[in-house]
Amino acid sequence: MFRLDIYMEKWAMTYKGMLHTEENPRFFRCNSEFTVDQFLNEYQDMNEPVCGIVTHLEGAIDVPKRINRPKYSCLFMARADPDNYKEQADAKYKCFENAYAFLVKLDYDRQMAARESRTNPLSAIDLSDITYDMIGPVASNGWFELIVTLKSSEHTPGCYSPEDYIE
Repeated sequence: MFRLDIYMEKWAMTYKGMLHTEENPRFFRCNSEFTVDQFLNEYQDMNEPVCGIVTHLEGAIDVPKRINRPKYSCLFMARADPDNYKEQADAKYKCFENAYAFLVKLDYDRQMAARESRTNPLSAIDLSDITYDMIGPVASNGWFELIVTLKSSEHTPGCYSPEDYIE
């Protein structure tokens, strides 16, 4: 199974708009769009944009066809003064710019993967009709969060084997 969280963390480490490192964490994983407090509570003093991904698994499986159709929620956040509406608008657009940079890189890598192998799960990510939604401010310290939803359709081979079971 393809792990978009691992892909996204690598992107955050190399993208100049994030530059995620262990000393300067700018990427996080969370259980839902509404539990980002886990990240924000540890980094209350941070004013730089961050990104993350929801690790809760969601999707649909067609077992006879061996197709897995996962949904991914990617989060892009920026902070702004809760009383400054221009700063809030700038933060929202920064979230969109970072999300779009991620999607363009993902599309490039998806195309390269498709050229190598049509069975590569990266090549199965659908980037044609992506939905996104801005929420915020999240928490009391002025973070705005853009949620980008991606879908995929991965071939997931697997066969029943009696050796996997106790009689």
